[in-house]
Amino acid sequence: MLNMRMRTAILALGLGFLCSVEAALRSAEVLNGEPVWTSKSAAYGDLTIRAIYIEAPSYLIELVGKPSSKPRWAFANGTDASVRALFQRAGIPADIQARLLDPAQRQQQDGALIIFPSVDDLIALTPEMRTVVYPELAKSDLNEFHQNPIFIIGADLEDWLRQSKLSNKQKEIFRKMVWRRGRALAFSDLRTLLLFSETPEDVTQVFKTITRTRALLLSLRLPPNADMTALSNYWSGGFADADTLPLLQAAIQRESVMEIDVSHLLPALARRRLYTYPTLDQTVNGRLPDCHWSSLNFFNNTARSYYLDTRLAAGALLSQYERVNAPYRFGDVLAFVSSDSVLHSCVFIADDVVFTKNGENILAPWVFQRMDDVMAIYQTDTSVQIQGYRLKPELRSTQR
Repeated sequence: MLNMRMRTAILALGLGFLCSVEAALRSAEVLNGEPVWTSKSAAYGDLTIRAIYIEAPSYLIELVGKPSSKPRWAFANGTDASVRALFQRAGIPADIQARLLDPAQRQQQDGALIIFPSVDDLIALTPEMRTVVYPELAKSDLNEFHQNPIFIIGADLEDWLRQSKLSNKQKEIFRKMVWRRGRALAFSDLRTLLLFSETPEDVTQVFKTITRTRALLLSLRLPPNADMTALSNYWSGGFADADTLPLLQAAIQRESVMEIDVSHLLPALARRRLYTYPTLDQTVNGRLPDCHWSSLNFFNNTARSYYLDTRLAAGALLSQYERVNAPYRFGDVLAFVSSDSVLHSCVFIADDVVFTKNGENILAPWVFQRMDDVMAIYQTDTSVQIQGYRLKPELRSTQR
């Protein structure tokens, strides 16, 4: 999160994203049960967009500490009265409330009221009940998986679960235990899911599954009459020496219709990172690349590690970029701005697709995602606005 002293210099003026992208013709269909979108614009050409799910590799899973499988809720500064009032507001049945608040099922620890719900009571809660209780738990970093839940974006839980390696029982539990955080579907009960793992391999598979991230594959269709000048101007990001131009121009010159994977049109650093996870050798002063590092390094051939310093990253955004409104262009940084900070940033690609890394976590990959899905995660209330930033023209004279 970037702390911004110059609040007035960056605060968005209520611009909505859905009316901010370049005018485009869009259509959607389902092929073999999987969604496919097409988008056509004079600026960026004809896109075909498909969704995939990627999971963290096993060697990264092994690096992550495994939590206890015993369910646990921690209410920082919680009291019997305040927690009881929360449960009542959530509409939790009286018998479950009584068991949750049973002195044998709770303890005071460092000023927090700790409750150990039974698995049966946890599963019995409805998504609506969780949607009241879990945001309260998310306020404290004592509840890691409530504060940073698993997000199922795209509003399609069955598509997310379909090719996962969870058992049928675990899938059934997962469906019952989702909740809503704003517009996003979320899951926080990893500990409960682990209870239904029978072997060490099952535990590893649960952890792989919770890293499932919906990503997009983009292909650019190039018909024989494609406008070379317009497409080159767009996909070069304004850099006359963009190393992707020879490929794009060669493809356009062919007589038959061609398609290019858009990943080949990204600048070198972003091209290397897309669909991958951080590695420990990318750690600088105990920090891994986050969203701001990823956004500000998008056009760089070599990463500027100092963008992991939030103060320096904020300074770069204000000094090297100019604030822009819609329509956005390839390479524009989109910042999610609250009253006094930037919660997240990502890079606009085309249509409503962005290049994003959702968090500093080693299990958070670099991906293409729909802007609407990223908004569902970070635009949790109307006070969070989106503001665009474009690298200043004088900094686009040569690849950096």
